[in-house]
Amino acid sequence: MRISSFGVFRYKLPLAEPLQMPRRQLHRREGLLLRLASAEGDVGWGEAVPLPGFSTERLQQATREAFKLKRITTGREVPDDWMSESGDFSRTLDDPELSPSVRFALEQAAWMLAAEACETPVHRLLAEDPHETLPLSRLLTGEREEILGSLKEVKENGYRAVKLKVGRERSLDEDIELVEALGERLGPGVALRLDANRAWRREEARRFADGIDGRDVAYLEEPLVDPDGLPAFAEETGLPVALDETMRDVSLVTLDEHAEYAEAVVLKPTILGGFGGLAYLADKATDLGLRPVWSAAYEAGMAMMGLITLAACAGDNDPAPLGTDTYRWIEQDVVHPRLKLDNASSIDVEEAVTVKRTLNGHLLREV
Repeated sequence: MRISSFGVFRYKLPLAEPLQMPRRQLHRREGLLLRLASAEGDVGWGEAVPLPGFSTERLQQATREAFKLKRITTGREVPDDWMSESGDFSRTLDDPELSPSVRFALEQAAWMLAAEACETPVHRLLAEDPHETLPLSRLLTGEREEILGSLKEVKENGYRAVKLKVGRERSLDEDIELVEALGERLGPGVALRLDANRAWRREEARRFADGIDGRDVAYLEEPLVDPDGLPAFAEETGLPVALDETMRDVSLVTLDEHAEYAEAVVLKPTILGGFGGLAYLADKATDLGLRPVWSAAYEAGMAMMGLITLAACAGDNDPAPLGTDTYRWIEQDVVHPRLKLDNASSIDVEEAVTVKRTLNGHLLREV
């Protein structure tokens, strides 16, 4: 297969409401779409949208890397066996060192291109028996009463999991009280996920754990400022721990070390990068007894299609609900029609990744 053209498009999308990040407020999401086209006329798209405050790269760096890819990829002959060799398209290039969001976008575009060439849905190209539907989780936001008031909708829509951010906008005592209130109201059918984003020192995290002692939580993501203390924290408190930020430093070689104390691993393709390799990481996590939880990072619809594709191909027979509720913040999308994720407790994979969607050209600028 020969790559005949490589397009780079930039977008700026308004958010439905401001997004509070560690050091700033976001009012819009800015990112890139990469377009790969083959000499045979097949096309694949990928999305690169670094998240300020969480991604290691900024959009300017991602743009520079995209232009470098354009130079080294256009006109290039790609080995036909690249999918079976490693599933990592960037390994076929002379310089595969890419930031995570760009590597994800490139790999997504390459797999979509290959799927179109094979006339096969991309999730069926990645896996022999992918999931047909996937459960979704709900992100709880707002003031205390707003959060508690949203539980009626959570139950009516059939959500199996909800997620609450802790360690940020409320005091420690307020977080404890809210978790207790949620535990009383949710009941056994809805899993409660907590995410601290490395907010606490060990003493604070221990106090939180003692305060919610006895409450049934699915897991607590990244409670500690210093992640080296996670094994001891998990052992001392008995709380299930999930890894998120820590996953940026985890490899296939070191994953088993974390399986000794962690309950789950949160996989964010935009933050971690890759595509086929990330699916393999999820399979290995499952083999080690870790629960892979696929999660978004306020991306637009193109990246969401990639995330759903990966989640559909994970080896877990009972996939954990996906963290896709950040899509609610994307007021206008680069793809039309929007994915059916808003207020949905599950998603039809075939519909999400195979429905022919058009690009909203007025939101894109070729660069």
